[in-house]
Amino acid sequence: MSDPAAVGWFHPDRIPVAVATVLFTAVLLFFLRQARRGRPLFIRRIAGLEAVDEAVGRATEMGRPILYCAGLDPLEEVATVITIGSRFGMISRVSYWPARRATWPRMLMLATVATSSSGSRPAQ
Repeated sequence: MSDPAAVGWFHPDRIPVAVATVLFTAVLLFFLRQARRGRPLFIRRIAGLEAVDEAVGRATEMGRPILYCAGLDPLEEVATVITIGSRFGMISRVSYWPARRATWPRMLMLATVATSSSGSRPAQ
């Protein structure tokens, strides 16, 4: 068995990870402090979200329903649950304007159900 005092708490080969962690934390704290002081911060718009807003607006104006696909993963997957259940998720963004104009979105989800093709129980 190796001596615990000889192993130590610090691995010198992980210095780059420690430096990156300290730098990231410093930058994060700097911008948090700037935001709390009321300085306006630049947040770049995401072009894909603007395209979704335009498509939803067009469908709403035409009175057409919107098909929202939460993903091709089953409901047990974390990403699908976050997409559906997040307060600021895409489903709330997509369904806001149509709901105000009585054009409801249709949601497509994958639900996995195990069934037998022959209708009988499998042999044991």
